[in-house]
Amino acid sequence: MKPEFIKSVMNSDREVLVAVKLCFLNGENFELDPCYSTGKFYEDLDRPEKKLDKTPSSPEITQNDIMNGLPYDNYSIKSIVLTHLLCLEHTDRQKIT
Repeated sequence: MKPEFIKSVMNSDREVLVAVKLCFLNGENFELDPCYSTGKFYEDLDRPEKKLDKTPSSPEITQNDIMNGLPYDNYSIKSIVLTHLLCLEHTDRQKIT
């Protein structure tokens, strides 16, 4: 059986998510997205089990401002998708270095 080929340059967010799942999660799904928004980022991929957002767009998304931490015990989350620019959308970007 030929091994899965993973490019080092990706053309889409979807390709990056699939490659990370294959390389680091043994094909399993991500557990948490702390900046979920509407989930459009995932296109046709499985959504994470836990979804957080500062301003939830639907009832299955838990309200949480990531700038104040996460509502989980230390070491209790196995995998996180962090799209940090989306998380910092409402902050002063000039303070970020």
